[in-house]
Amino acid sequence: MSNTNIIECDIKSFILNPTARVLVIKGKWGIGKTHTWDKCLQECSKSDRPDKYAYVTLFGLNSIQDIKKSIFENTISKKDKETEPSIDTLMNKVTPSIKKFTSLSKGIKIPYFSNMSGAVDLISEYFIKDQLICIDDLERRGKGLEIKDVLGLVSLLKEKKNCKIVLIYNDGEEGLEDVEKYNEKVISQELVFNPSTEECFDVIFNNCKYKDFVWADTQELKIQNIRVLGKIKYFVDKILAEIPNYDKELKQFAVSMIVLHCWSYYYRQSDNAISFEYLKLGWRAKKERRDASKDNPEQLKNYEYWDLLLSSYGFLESTTLVEAIRSTIENGYIPASFIDAADEHQKSLRKEKKKVRLQGFWRNSVWGCLDADEEKVLKELEAIFLSELEYLVPRDIQDILQLLVSVDGSESADNTELSKWYISKYIEQNRDNPQMYNSKNLDMFFRAPNGLLREMFDEEFSKYMGRPNAKAILTKFDNMINLTEEDAKVLEGTSDDDWKTIFLSEGGRENAQHLLGAPMVTKATKDTILKILSGIFRSNNLAHFVYKESFPNHYEEIVRLREESLELES
Repeated sequence: MSNTNIIECDIKSFILNPTARVLVIKGKWGIGKTHTWDKCLQECSKSDRPDKYAYVTLFGLNSIQDIKKSIFENTISKKDKETEPSIDTLMNKVTPSIKKFTSLSKGIKIPYFSNMSGAVDLISEYFIKDQLICIDDLERRGKGLEIKDVLGLVSLLKEKKNCKIVLIYNDGEEGLEDVEKYNEKVISQELVFNPSTEECFDVIFNNCKYKDFVWADTQELKIQNIRVLGKIKYFVDKILAEIPNYDKELKQFAVSMIVLHCWSYYYRQSDNAISFEYLKLGWRAKKERRDASKDNPEQLKNYEYWDLLLSSYGFLESTTLVEAIRSTIENGYIPASFIDAADEHQKSLRKEKKKVRLQGFWRNSVWGCLDADEEKVLKELEAIFLSELEYLVPRDIQDILQLLVSVDGSESADNTELSKWYISKYIEQNRDNPQMYNSKNLDMFFRAPNGLLREMFDEEFSKYMGRPNAKAILTKFDNMINLTEEDAKVLEGTSDDDWKTIFLSEGGRENAQHLLGAPMVTKATKDTILKILSGIFRSNNLAHFVYKESFPNHYEEIVRLREESLELES
């Protein structure tokens, strides 16, 4: 039997025992104290429970009179059909109470009250008795309410009104010192609620479709807070509903990022969660934070701990998909860029899966071989490199160059013809995708990128930026009036991915309007633009409004293309 089972047995025993007593249930914030109390109450036979029950939260209450009034208003009788307080349950209490109070007070001058609120205030003073009361959120009471006054009321209700009271609060909060001070006089039994992470997880994810995806990540971060787990489930359901037909690996990655960012965003830093602000930083910015904290050992210790935790978790750097997930958690809605980010990440994951030979090479021929033949290893590397070239990323080239340096035994090896051959082949493969050889991306992944790699990347990237391309043309001609025939040919040769990037960037709507209205832009280019816009189009009321206003002459065509695309997909 687990500790939670033992505590549940004690709670039920308290509920069913007719003796007036005071029970305390305390524990960390958000681990399910109130949930467990409600569960135990529901599992007790209704016929065996006390005749009357009230649940009261002290959140924002500022006086003992507020508590009495709240107890009276929230009392439920066994005879009430409703299980929650309502106007009907209130009337069921007030009407007979007024009659009884009137008969008891014959001959006594009673102050006039003109509304139901006044009646409740007066009657609650006399008719709260013989009942079970749960007083929750002790640490969230209003500023005008002292702990000793609350405990005084609790003692009075137990001793004079034959009430059983359960007090629920977060352990370790400031301002609760008087609970310990008056513990012996008021409290009959104290339970420290500390369920395992598995028990907390099952409360939220017991019947969840993606339970197995979430389990390992929540365990690694030791997430015990049921409220945070509830937020995780909400965003997992919301985000995965957008990508039902994507690869399992992408969904697992998305879940992993949801868990990490919800944990950071909703947990308190006192629980050792990573600061959300720090989580958003890139590698270089994190390094700058660490360097700036050398004179603050406590802060530096936090940064180093967070970096170690992120490394263990497998999170090194944000991607567009991570940024879209982070935006969803911060703002509550999924950004328009989410699907494109998911597509991009899925392509990346599929590339990684196809690099099986290269992965096997590192695992078996390099790190797993103690008597490696250098010549044989280099020949194998060349063959694998050529066969998997289209799937390689800068990180792979950096690893290859490091191996060449090691084989040569000299740092000067990064200037060898062999190193240049590998880099040239990679650039040639990715010539139309400049971000694959943008040296700024090297700094995101490597503390010390290979010098030759950076030099050759910079040279080719500069050439690309100097060549005519759609982005440069759009920057040069805001309204397309002075567009030349040569420019029109460049636009016609622009890839779908480049168009999508342009239209989803700042000023994308205006660029699309100018292109569709420019006489020099070819029909083929305009057809491509309409196809891209239909792919971006999301079929909701806001999208219909924006597209109809922005592209009145092409709106119907965009909607038609979108509908045809969806039919083909289904």
